[in-house]
Amino acid sequence: MKRRTVLCAILLGLATVACTQPSTVQEDTATIKRIGYYEDFQNSRVVAFTVAEGATPEEIRAHAESLTFTPDRLLAAYYFAQGSRKVDPNALRWSRTIMQAVDLLHDDPEIDPWHYAYMRTFLGEIRFADCTQSPDDALCRKVDSEE
Repeated sequence: MKRRTVLCAILLGLATVACTQPSTVQEDTATIKRIGYYEDFQNSRVVAFTVAEGATPEEIRAHAESLTFTPDRLLAAYYFAQGSRKVDPNALRWSRTIMQAVDLLHDDPEIDPWHYAYMRTFLGEIRFADCTQSPDDALCRKVDSEE
């Protein structure tokens, strides 16, 4: 009887872990390549990608929705056109906080605006922006005319 109880406890524990772990999908595809990544100790993530010419907004959104995420944590993904001035992978990786990583992308004048952005907020809200069509969307980078 004691053996059965222990076995049931182990199986229940394994099932709980299996059901709560985020799903992992290969992040690089034929048209999308990861170029930068930041993850904090609470598993909030900021990821930057380059996108080859010809990738569709639907393909990019599907890619963003397949990314690893942790419930109740932030996931932000930014998609740059291939050949654009993009974030230095080391600068993003060595950010001290999730907000510093996001601010780096928004404030560094050496980085071109991204074409697409995806965000899964702490509250579970999901947003996707095609910045080529809606540059005034809050997820898109605003570029001052002085830059």
